[in-house]
Amino acid sequence: MTLPLHRIAMLFAKEPRGEFVKTRLASAFSPQERWALYTAMLADLLDELRSLPQVRRIVFYAPEHPPQQLLQLAQGIELCPQEGIDLGERMASAFRLALEQGPEPKGAVLIGSDAPLVDRELIEAAFLALRNAEVVLAPAADGGYALIGLRETTKPVLDRLFSGIPWSTGEVYAQTLDRIEAAGLRMAQLPLQVDVDLPEDLAQVWALLRGRRLSGQRTPKRLAALLDRWGRP
Repeated sequence: MTLPLHRIAMLFAKEPRGEFVKTRLASAFSPQERWALYTAMLADLLDELRSLPQVRRIVFYAPEHPPQQLLQLAQGIELCPQEGIDLGERMASAFRLALEQGPEPKGAVLIGSDAPLVDRELIEAAFLALRNAEVVLAPAADGGYALIGLRETTKPVLDRLFSGIPWSTGEVYAQTLDRIEAAGLRMAQLPLQVDVDLPEDLAQVWALLRGRRLSGQRTPKRLAALLDRWGRP
């Protein structure tokens, strides 16, 4: 008999402040616009977390800016500071906290706040994949990944999975695959996602949103409403 998987859904986020979020969009968007965009994306993703049943939810916030707006946006969800010097250390620390507490078997899924089309269906698919795999990844079009999920069996190799990765480059996904293979872990892959880092990424997301509407699929409501008001990506 397969034991039920104890599920932890995690989100990495920053305190929404226009001068510090989505800075690579600064050539096309003002700080106020970047704040509005980031807040809409974050609020939509938080709603996706809330919609997941039988899940422990944790938002890990960047400790450089104490949460204020984030406290309101993430009401009802556990908040923890990220711990570590770089992104790799912070991700390893988050997974360690999630996977070391509570009963087993466990599966933890981590998403960022930059991929607005990640939804509860994708997160549920990740938890389903973790029943057989030890690692699950949703690659991003920029060469990174938008979602990573791990089983408790990966605890001995957490640091190896995340250390020395050239974050914010197109090598992230490929190098992570190398680490997974070297550790002998079973892996599953989910559909490709879009990270919003550059203006052209947002244009691609807007096109995908319109396609979802035409096909009757759910869309992230706040982001869709914001782009409709702007009339442009």
